[in-house]
Order: sequence, then structure tokens, then C-alpha cells
Amino acid sequence: MATESNVVDDVQGSPEVEQKDQERHSLDILGTVKKCQLQNGVRHDDYQRYRQYCTRRLKRIRKNRAVEFSHRGQRGKFEKQELTKEICSNSLYFLIPLMNAERAWGYAMQLKQDNELNGEDLRRTAHMIRRLAKAAKWSRKLKEICAAVGDDRTALQAEAYSAWMNGNFFLEKDELKEALPLFSQAKQVYSELSKVSTYDQKELMQEKLDNLELVILYCTRYLSQEGTNAKELADMMSRSKDSSGLIQSKLSKVISESMKEQAHEGYEVSLFGRSIPVRNESTAVLLLSAQSNVKSLESLTSAIQTLNELEWEKVDNLFVETFSKYDDAARNIRNDINKAESSNISTADLPKERFVGELKLLRLYVKVQKLEKVINRNDLLSQRLEKQYEEQVDNQFANDFNKGVNVTEKTSSDKSKGKTKKSSKRSMKSQNLQRMFDKLLQNITTQLEVMEEAGKEAESEETANAEAARLYELQKLVEAKRSYYEGRGLNEANRPDEALSAFEHSLESIQDLLSADARENLGAEDFEALVEFQKRIAGERRVSQAR
Repeated sequence: MATESNVVDDVQGSPEVEQKDQERHSLDILGTVKKCQLQNGVRHDDYQRYRQYCTRRLKRIRKNRAVEFSHRGQRGKFEKQELTKEICSNSLYFLIPLMNAERAWGYAMQLKQDNELNGEDLRRTAHMIRRLAKAAKWSRKLKEICAAVGDDRTALQAEAYSAWMNGNFFLEKDELKEALPLFSQAKQVYSELSKVSTYDQKELMQEKLDNLELVILYCTRYLSQEGTNAKELADMMSRSKDSSGLIQSKLSKVISESMKEQAHEGYEVSLFGRSIPVRNESTAVLLLSAQSNVKSLESLTSAIQTLNELEWEKVDNLFVETFSKYDDAARNIRNDINKAESSNISTADLPKERFVGELKLLRLYVKVQKLEKVINRNDLLSQRLEKQYEEQVDNQFANDFNKGVNVTEKTSSDKSKGKTKKSSKRSMKSQNLQRMFDKLLQNITTQLEVMEEAGKEAESEETANAEAARLYELQKLVEAKRSYYEGRGLNEANRPDEALSAFEHSLESIQDLLSADARENLGAEDFEALVEFQKRIAGERRVSQAR
């Protein structure tokens, strides 16, 4: 069994437990729930691990001497004992209904996940509804106890938590009229609490408020019978930061149904101005799903430098899911081509040659789209690695400056230190960036080859040429960055002559991008960024010349 950070709920010195002689007790419900979920599997959608953790913690709480509450009677016989306000002498009692509610909710999420992975099962769905009903029941018990013996802030948090949990229960049963006022109540309470909370509490409450707004919007639109199209639903999903909420599952289900309807009515894609019909409904659903993911990624990666590790993990998982959609679509297309070529019968009221030609064009479209998303993903990842590397270098320089180390003599002494002293955090090396840029260059080269093949079938040569020109510019920039970080690594290895050659090559690539012909395609921000990068290369080149 894995060790846990809070193995024992210690009464003395615990922030969750206050002294018995106080009349009112306090518990940060939202913070406690968020901490437990992040540390015990919910961030990775491992709900079984989370509900098992809740069970173990409940067992520890009941064994704690500060809690005079147990279902065990004389000689081990079961005797039911109600949790009442009279026996709640400290805030540890609040954790009993809270952990029971979380355990039931976690079990419901596990069952729902099983339904999504293994197909809908009526018995499993009924079990999930019963678990949510139990979670709602315990949340109402928490609200009752906190209102009686908790302070005002705890009572309000318990009220919002109960409203949210009961709203989830009605939402899953598709009883939106009952769910909407409960979600609105939770939103109102969290809004008021966020005004008088600490910075960390405000962040948690703002995240909760963002997801509550989406749930309320979903309920309002469907109750008003306006409905939502797939684009609006995809936008709602991209705005949701809570991947464990039931609203994500609801939105995914509605989007899937909308895509199936659109695929059944007829769907076509465009490859450089040439329309290609998608006659296989399964393939159409996969491509529509991939497009939905791409729109979500566009909104999520609009500020890539500000994403934390958890948000980047969500983005990366969405990229992987999109690649999987394109792979499945390519497999379907390949199977359709094999079937068509092995049959002498015309398909879809079309001659065999034309039908196979459309499928091959569609296969080419899928290949172009997937490679484009692979390039986007690797480009974003390289930006994050660059930022991490530069921050690491700046921090190291600041530490050396504070210690009085001569930075020009530091290179030779780093090797001996590195052998004896191990860093607790994995360091980023210039070689890591070089490998990343090599991979990106390989992706761009492959895409250019595929686009050359696709350009022969294009109706709009202008569009194809513009995309190829954009890729050539990106290729030049990646080559410049690859040479730049190669030079940085050679300088660190005390090989200035080779580093100087790498910096010269990097400067040549940047000067090509800043030439009069290429400058027309650059925006103001891109031009300024290139000029700044050129200055950095020139500075590193001077360091190599000085050595």
C-alpha cells in the first residue's frame, strides 16, 4: 500500500481540529477536498484509488481518540449510532460526513468512467445513481452538522458543497429544473466567500465558480429549449478546468450525439481548396471529434507560457487524444480502400476509380492534419523547454553571483561538482533542446514532402504555397534555435571554436528570416522577437570569441 502524506489525523497541532472548549469549530472544506483529490489519484482520473483512500481515512478518524463515535457495540456487535451535533466536540467530526460523501462520489465517478470505457450498462448506471444519492445524503448531513456547531465560514462552505453535490445528483438524472437552483445557490455562496478569503482560497473558489457557470449555462440553454451546437459545446468544454466534474461527461455525450447527426447528414473536408466528401460515418465522427479537440487546444494554448504543469498535462493529453483520432480515421480509410480495390462493384453511386481516388485524397488530408498538429505540439513543448532552460541558467547565475563565484572560471569546476553533488530536481540541458529541435525539423521535413504530394491535387495553389512558405520560415527558425543551443552546450563544454561556428550558422538563419523578402510575412511581434533573438546569438558569439 502506498504511503500517504497524512497517515494519521493528529488532534494536537492539526489545522483541521480545534480545542474542545471552543463552541464553534472550523474546517476549510473546499481546501481539504481539493488537497485530498490532488494527492490521491483524481488528477489522473484514478477514482478507485481516491475512494479507497477515503475509506482508509475514515477508518483512521474513527480510531482517533478525539472522536467518540463508532458503529461497534459490545463484543464487536454492530450498533448503529447517529452523528449528531451533541457529540461533535471538535472539527474532526466534520470529516466523517465529508469523507463519506467523497467516497460515494468517487465510486460514482469510477462507475461512470467504466461506462465510458466499456460501453453503457444499465446495472452500472443504476449503481452510479445510488452512489450519487448517497453522496448527496452525506453532504446534507455535513451541512446540518456545520450549521449547528461550525463557524460561519464553515457553515457557508458546507452549504455550497451540499448544493453542488445534490446538483450533481439531479444533473446525472437529467432533472435540470431541480439541478439549476442548487448550482445557482452554490455559485452565490462561493462568490460571497471569495470576497473575504485568502489568495489560495480565492484561486480554488474561482476555479469552482468557472465550472459552476458552465453547468448553469448548460442547464439554462437546455431548459430554454434553445439547445447548443457542437462548436459552443466544445468551447464550453475547453473553458472547464475541472476534468472530474459530471458536466464534462454530459458535454462529451451531447457533442458525440451532435457529431453523429452531422456525419449522418453528410460531411466533407477541404484540402487546399478541394472538397473531399467523407462517406464513412465512423470516419466522419472521428474527424469531427479531432476538429473539436483542435478548437479546445487553440483556446487552451493561447497563453502557453502561463500554463502550469497540471494545465500543460491536460493540453498534452488532448494532443495525444487528437493523434489517436486521426490514427483511427486513417485505419478506417485504409480498410475502405482495400475493400473498394478488392471489389468490382461501384460504391455510393460512383465509379470504382473515382471512389478510390476520393479515399486516397482523404487519407492524404488526414496525414497533413495529423502532421500539422504534431508540429504544433512539439513547437509548444520546445517553447516550454526553452523557458525552463533559461530560468535554470538565470537562477544558477544568480546563485553563483551571490556566492562570489567567478562565472568565467565556473565551467571547468562544474564537472567535478556535478559528480559528487546530485540535484533533487532534474536539470535541463542544452542537449535536451537540441534533440527537441531535431525532432521538430524532422516533422517539418516530412510535412513538406506530404504537402508537395498534396499540392498536385490542390485547386488553390495560392493556399498551398502560403502554407509551404510558412513551414519554410518555421524550419529556418528551428534551425537557428537548434544551432544556438548547440553553441550554448559547446561553450559549457569549453569548446569555444566549435561554439563560434554554431553561432555563425544560427545568425545566418536569422538574417535570412529578417531579409526584405521574408519580412513581409512577419508580424510586428514576430519581427521584434527575431531581432531580440538575434541580439542573444550575437552576445553568445562574443563570449565564444573572448574565450
